[in-house]
Amino acid sequence: MEQHVLLRPGHKNGLLLPEANHEELRFHDPTQPAPAWLANTVRDQWGMDMAGQPTGDFPLVRQPSPCGYGKASWEVNLGCNYACKHCYLGLKVNSGMPLPDKLRCLD
Repeated sequence: MEQHVLLRPGHKNGLLLPEANHEELRFHDPTQPAPAWLANTVRDQWGMDMAGQPTGDFPLVRQPSPCGYGKASWEVNLGCNYACKHCYLGLKVNSGMPLPDKLRCLD
């Protein structure tokens, strides 16, 4: 839960965001232009020009889970890999991505 990732759907490459940048995006007014570091990063990484455009048109910024889990692990597995004694989710039946793709994504 200590890493934040900037991803673009349909693309294999992404970036780890420092905690300070993630926090800035969490509280950034979506009607305002993107911070310069984000516009530059998106341009350099994916060739997209978002300079001067409202930030709300681009990123989906997830809020931290009050339960301390990461949604990405649920999305990859459509379940979880943990055997927490306090879990309320019931039987762990993983499906979704084929195992080689899960491992590649999790790497």
